Amino acid sequence: MGHIRSTTCSEAAALGMDFIEHSFGFCDEVRLPNGDITRDPDAPPASRLIRALIAARVTMDGTPDTCDVALSQREVDVLHSAAREWYLSNVSASRRVDSAENAA
Repeated sequence: MGHIRSTTCSEAAALGMDFIEHSFGFCDEVRLPNGDITRDPDAPPASRLIRALIAARVTMDGTPDTCDVALSQREVDVLHSAAREWYLSNVSASRRVDSAENAA
């Protein structure tokens, strides 16, 4: 079990890792050239990865992915000042608003 970064999910499976944290979105094999991940399980890279993980009997922790959702004001308020400044100037405008709290 573990977090991987210096190897791909397929390589980790081939090396005997039987559990991968944070699921599919952290596997380099499904990253698109623009940095997004493919969410299509039938896309060739995703399909190859799924087959490799099943063959190696690897399970994954399905951590929710909300990187496209704006932080609420309460969440922004608890960020370190440098992180808050970076978030507000680089990220927040590109996020979608999911709740009344975020829209306020």
